[in-house]
Amino acid sequence: MPINTEKSIMASLNQILKDVLLLQDSVTVPNFGTFETTYQSAQLDEKTGIIYPPTKLVSFNAVLTEDKKNILLDYLTKNLGLDQDAAQKLITDFISQTEEKLKEKSNVVIDEVGILYKDDAGIVGLKSIPSNLSIDNYGMEQVEVEAVSGNQRAATSKGKTVTTTKTTKTTTVKTTATAATAKTDAKPKETEKKKDNKLKILLIILPIIALLAVLFFLFKDKLFGQKQTNKPAQIEQAQPSTPTVDVTGPEPEVDVDAADPDGKILSDAGFRHVTPIFLGDEYKKYYLVAGSFTTKANAKKRKNELKAENIDSDILSIGTQHRVIVGQSDSAADIVKQYKAITENHPSLDYWLLKNSR
Repeated sequence: MPINTEKSIMASLNQILKDVLLLQDSVTVPNFGTFETTYQSAQLDEKTGIIYPPTKLVSFNAVLTEDKKNILLDYLTKNLGLDQDAAQKLITDFISQTEEKLKEKSNVVIDEVGILYKDDAGIVGLKSIPSNLSIDNYGMEQVEVEAVSGNQRAATSKGKTVTTTKTTKTTTVKTTATAATAKTDAKPKETEKKKDNKLKILLIILPIIALLAVLFFLFKDKLFGQKQTNKPAQIEQAQPSTPTVDVTGPEPEVDVDAADPDGKILSDAGFRHVTPIFLGDEYKKYYLVAGSFTTKANAKKRKNELKAENIDSDILSIGTQHRVIVGQSDSAADIVKQYKAITENHPSLDYWLLKNSR
């Protein structure tokens, strides 16, 4: 497994870290730091009516630098067939290149894990990207349901807790004591006891019904036989379809580096933020994205919406992410030129700038 170039070393370790975190709760890069995961349960967005599947959020601990369990080294030797020296060199080269990029104030993007950066104090941190880094929920997609109403409150994708308030009406029976009934209150007590039992049964049944409803919405695609297909990354034309509005973007952004020549061109044109993601060496450096989707069908619908507005677009499919792009170039000046041409004719178009971190 010859890995010589800087780009291939970064890309290989990026993929390896993602694969290990899919199976483990944490992984330590010796003499660098530890990537730790935190589980986040399924969430419901009350505004859009979309249930988001469980996810893992990754954080970085720069203090834990000793890999006592040898998780990363064992993965490289056992799963990839590298010998100890080759595996250790791959790790060492990855650390060296990462620290060099951070020293230059450049961000390091680890796909589906997060964005490494160094703050003003020189401490390495990680901006987490929500992902499906868990075997239990790998491949799950968001589910669209009807919006809630009344005094129900659901969590948004920001991570709030889903709470639902239910009110059970009870009837109070007033009993007036008279001389004729004053001898005993056995019957009223028995009636109240039966009511309490019914209330207890109701309180047990209601949570079960609510749980079944949530499970149904989470897994209804599988129940009705819908299949998912993972196809190679490609740009392709879409077939006519109906409009859609469930855009997943914009994706995580970082500030544009105005000290960089390309960054100054982007900054002067009005771009203050950019979404950095490693797409691969064969792709362009810059893309203007008008929508990002987890299903290709919804990306095709968005493409048709833009076509109806006389806007040319293509679909950039990489893994499980399908982005609708309205401009692409290896040159910052050229992408700015395309941006100005589009905004002049379509000032209300909503899109963001994606940078291929190659």
